Amino acid sequence: MKPPRVLDQARGGVLIEFVLLLPVLLLLALPLVDYGRAIWAPVALNDATRALANWLSREPAAGLPLPQRLQQAVAAMHGVADRGDDRCFVVTWLVGGAGGAASRASARWPETCRIETAARAPLAQRSLPQLAPGQQAYVVEAFGNQPPIFLRGVLGAAAPPTAVYARAVF
Repeated sequence: MKPPRVLDQARGGVLIEFVLLLPVLLLLALPLVDYGRAIWAPVALNDATRALANWLSREPAAGLPLPQRLQQAVAAMHGVADRGDDRCFVVTWLVGGAGGAASRASARWPETCRIETAARAPLAQRSLPQLAPGQQAYVVEAFGNQPPIFLRGVLGAAAPPTAVYARAVF
């Protein structure tokens, strides 16, 4: 006669506990991922803005108009600035003229971007720094949206994106 096996009776208990606790653990962990992305978004946008302004100020113009230079700069960034529909860059080229007045050319990338808000109007609508004759400066402003992953799944379209803004002058 065989003795009864106690282990066979408890088999699968750990699996049932895991299945019951997994949704609770996910409900606790996924909002932390959204929070981390919300903290990371302004830092990443600021880095991309500084890199783009730095590249524009250091690379020779070679006679290209500003929109083509901006497109060339984004291509040279190897994905730093090119992230699809969630980023919009507005570049203003300032050149000091007589009396310190700055003439400017402006470009936007992508050209179809509609992210910026009225509260954060582009530089062309605000006061510009005065430059000495012959001085040049590039002002790069970036607008972005960081949509939440987890809250969008829970709240649907009602989950508001995190609006981010960065500005760099070189």
